[in-house]
Amino acid sequence: MPSVADPLPSQALLSKTLKSTEEALLALNQEIEQALTIRNSFVPINLLPAEVFANILTHLKDPSGGEPTDVVAASHVCRHWRAIAVGTPQLWTTIALANVDLVKEFLERSDPLPLHLSVGKRGAAFLDLALATEDDMHRVASLDAQFQGLEDLTVFASHFVDPAPALRTLRLALATAESSDSLEEDFQPPPIISRLCPNVNVVSATNLFFPLFDSRTGITTLHLDGALPDFVPLLQMLSHCSSLQELLIVGEPPIAGWGDLSVELDVDLPLAHTITLRIDFMPIALALLAHLVFPETAAVRVEMLYSSLEDTSTFGAVPLIPCTEKLPRWTVDWVSTYEVLVSGWTAGSRGPPCVQLAITARADSHDASFPPLLQCDWPLYIDNITDLTFDLRGRPLGSTDVAGFYYYGSWFGNLETLRLRRPAQDAVVCLSRVLCDFFTTTLGDSPEEYTAYRLPSLRKVEVSNFVWNHGFFEPLWNLAIVRDELARGGHAVACAVELADVVGCPLEDGRTVHVARARVVFDGEEVSLAES
Repeated sequence: MPSVADPLPSQALLSKTLKSTEEALLALNQEIEQALTIRNSFVPINLLPAEVFANILTHLKDPSGGEPTDVVAASHVCRHWRAIAVGTPQLWTTIALANVDLVKEFLERSDPLPLHLSVGKRGAAFLDLALATEDDMHRVASLDAQFQGLEDLTVFASHFVDPAPALRTLRLALATAESSDSLEEDFQPPPIISRLCPNVNVVSATNLFFPLFDSRTGITTLHLDGALPDFVPLLQMLSHCSSLQELLIVGEPPIAGWGDLSVELDVDLPLAHTITLRIDFMPIALALLAHLVFPETAAVRVEMLYSSLEDTSTFGAVPLIPCTEKLPRWTVDWVSTYEVLVSGWTAGSRGPPCVQLAITARADSHDASFPPLLQCDWPLYIDNITDLTFDLRGRPLGSTDVAGFYYYGSWFGNLETLRLRRPAQDAVVCLSRVLCDFFTTTLGDSPEEYTAYRLPSLRKVEVSNFVWNHGFFEPLWNLAIVRDELARGGHAVACAVELADVVGCPLEDGRTVHVARARVVFDGEEVSLAES
């Protein structure tokens, strides 16, 4: 150990010693890195073939198009991982347009594969991003763009001037729901579809209250939700989608701006197989359906809100819905106190219904009741219905239901079969007595006009899935007798009253009982309910 009296080393000696020490450390670090590399090469995961490991890394990609932090982190684990990650283009094809430098790196590493871009989630600088991506727009296969307001969308569309011919999926969303009333008179919607993505197939738009395109497109899937365009502009936009296969419209339309619901403009969708409309205001939902022309094989569902405060006479402004003209079989199902499902089928169809109208009672209703069972001011082809089923699910018949049955029943001039499933006890009695009055009351104001009996084609009334009560016998028996007398007088066809799946029915084995033309028939053998 040097003493205090020893002379200090010279500066030259210190520099030489420091340099030799650094060289020794560098050599040692290199040996350590080599040793770590050799050790890592024997780690089980690094023994996998490069293509297998690359496939594992692809699962780190964010399917929502968010920041690819996991992929970037994986590329910094070791040299082996980084070499595979950087050399695997498909890891870098999903790009969140937020950081310009990161975007450039991703574009370089993903070349030449198709790109999936997302923009607008983090307040990106659109101009810088446009300049960074302009040479690669030909590779963009999908674009998910979310904006705070209409101004951001307009700026974005003005900067991205080069088309993306490979783009097939486009999602656009405004964070805030505006309306056409907020637009300036000289507002021109940005030509995103026609200019930026002329070959797009799948389009999803949220709160875009203006038409997305005004010329023919090749769109096969269209989803609209939130704020919607006005009625006529919406129909005009849909009329350019003759190749459309799937249509979903969800939102609250601007009621004041929907104008004439009976405008003469039909939208022909010859390739459509799925159409779903979830629109709160019933007249607009039904009017929109009335203007759509689609194949009989298409599955159509319309979800609406009904309010007792709503004036159902507004249906008078809605044209008849063409697709219901070829649907002779209908079911009205009381799913709950607050929900009714109306379904229609083509003749002979055994599959899912062609049209479903799901109606939910609006929360602001003074009561949760629905219109009468036969709400005939709906714009349906009522006269073409031959088979009608009411599934009450134990719900009793109210006074409005009975009155509706009596007063509106004459609209069903070709009804042949009427079914009542799962009725409450009062519903069985009410139905029987109302139909008796119905059959014996003629239409007309003078004796000379007493020839048009209601439901002249009715051949069968079926009541099923209920608990038998001895009080049911008289009204059901009278129903069969009244109709039989009318048939003998030539005023109507013979009508059978059938009871099926009755718990505690007169036949103890629970088999089907048929009350037909003033007699009871069971499996071809005449029996007596009273004796049974």
